[in-house]
Amino acid sequence: MAANAVYKKFKKMGLIPKKRKKTPSKNAATDNDDHFGDNTATDNDYHFGDNTATDNDYHNGDNTETDNDYHFGDNTATDNDYHYGDNTATDNDYHFGDNTATNNDYHYGDNTATDNDYHYVIKNCN
Repeated sequence: MAANAVYKKFKKMGLIPKKRKKTPSKNAATDNDDHFGDNTATDNDYHFGDNTATDNDYHNGDNTETDNDYHFGDNTATDNDYHYGDNTATDNDYHFGDNTATNNDYHYGDNTATDNDYHYVIKNCN
């Protein structure tokens, strides 16, 4: 599924927050940001409870992330990832509830995955 299609799907599901004008509870922010409880943020970000973020990110409850990511509840993520509840992820991954994943994977509820894999609710498989 293309990233744009995934984005549209999650937006339709209500997972992508709508753009707002206010920036309450933030310490440092710049233009076009929606920040709720974060400390540092830059342009065009949507941040809810995160600490560090960069441009064009949608972050809800994560701590560290980079450009063009959509993160909900994860701790570490890199560019162009869509992460929901995972802890470690790398570029161009779509992760939902998994713990470890690498490039170009689509993971839904699994714990360990490698490149170019499609994983759906695979837990503790050896």
